[in-house]
Amino acid sequence: MENHETVVKVTKNGEVFFLYNDGSPLIQLGTCAMQRASNVEWDELKQGWKVIFNIPTNGFIKKIQNETIFKERAKAVAFEVHLLSKYLLEGLNVEDLFTPKDSAP
Repeated sequence: MENHETVVKVTKNGEVFFLYNDGSPLIQLGTCAMQRASNVEWDELKQGWKVIFNIPTNGFIKKIQNETIFKERAKAVAFEVHLLSKYLLEGLNVEDLFTPKDSAP
């Protein structure tokens, strides 16, 4: 099992956001609400794995997908964690994560 650093964002009103992993002690801080931020899914047409973000918009979930296709699921998951960590650290809009400079690791 791969071990990822935990990126944590604390807002001005005290909300704590982080990428969940089974080894994170942050879940013990108090009552948690979990929301799936993204999925790694198989693309039948392109025959590879892709990252899809789930963005809450006006009571609905808008799905935004990265066009990078991975032959190995583990690499897609690593890229997913990379993009979500960058999102938390830099406060970017999800659409901003899909710029050409964000190439797959």
